[in-house]
Amino acid sequence: MKKSINSILFGLNSLICIAIIFAYCTSFVSPATTSFFAFFGLIYPFLILVNILFILYWILIKSKKVILPTLILVLGFNYFFNSFQVPVFSSNNVEETSLS
Repeated sequence: MKKSINSILFGLNSLICIAIIFAYCTSFVSPATTSFFAFFGLIYPFLILVNILFILYWILIKSKKVILPTLILVLGFNYFFNSFQVPVFSSNNVEETSLS
């Protein structure tokens, strides 16, 4: 029973990974050509969240199936930072200026 559940979850995880790869393609395919990939670009944050949950699940049960979702996230590392603004702490002090 547990083995069949893990097989179903891995199949679902594989579909999520394919969807993430389609989301990565949004940078290279114009929406004027086809809107198919644009849809996956819109749901990219949800796909990443689900993929991270799968990674945590595979780590929890100590399965080697963690390799696929981790590899997909590593391959899209640059795409992630192009999609989301990650705050970087700097030592620059911003002074307030007044109009007076």
